[in-house]
Amino acid sequence: MTPVRDIVWVPAALRERLCAELQALLDDWTRAWGLPGADMPQAHALDAGSPALPPEVVDLLAPASAAWRDALALALMKVRCQSPIADGVVRRVVTSLHEALQTAFGTAPGAPTAAVGTAGPGHHGVVLSVQLLGRRCAMVLTNAQLRQAGRLPRPPKPALPAVSFERALASVPVPLVAQVGHASLSATELLELAPGDVLVLDARLASPLSLVSPGSALCLTAQLGATADATRRAARCLATH
Repeated sequence: MTPVRDIVWVPAALRERLCAELQALLDDWTRAWGLPGADMPQAHALDAGSPALPPEVVDLLAPASAAWRDALALALMKVRCQSPIADGVVRRVVTSLHEALQTAFGTAPGAPTAAVGTAGPGHHGVVLSVQLLGRRCAMVLTNAQLRQAGRLPRPPKPALPAVSFERALASVPVPLVAQVGHASLSATELLELAPGDVLVLDARLASPLSLVSPGSALCLTAQLGATADATRRAARCLATH
């Protein structure tokens, strides 16, 4: 397989770690089935312009081809995969490999990578290639798979578009309080207040109200009134100051 150019978002340390993990997995798998060991895997970067795996390369994640089943049968039983018994054994061997890969790398067993290489940011990743049973074998791990498995950080969320200060404030709610007047009481008088007591305010009956925003210097002069249907009180703005 022809290596493609490195891409900075698949760190070299991660590729080396994936190769080591695949090597350990294949060592256990070949030892369990009495197969010849595999060479040390190599890692190459995959980007959106890279082709899918060539036909002559065995996709370790895909259903086993006839040639790959024959290679496994010859290594296991010195016969080609032409009998139901040999085919059943080979299927068990392939299934055990898919399950081991799923456990180690979070891949879906039997999911071929024929579509890998089509345009799209999710198809960046890494190709792990290895020589196994005299055949070139490979598996593709996309950045999306690596992120889902927690091996790559997820991309940052896009920043919100910049807006002007005036536009940002346009939708901010500003509470207003209508003040009809003020009164001052001593603590004793306040404690002695009872229902029916009258408080004399400092504003005349016909004086306008003050509409203020708590915590700000905003102050409006308004006239007390009611809504058109006379169901709610209202204030008509007279001036700002």
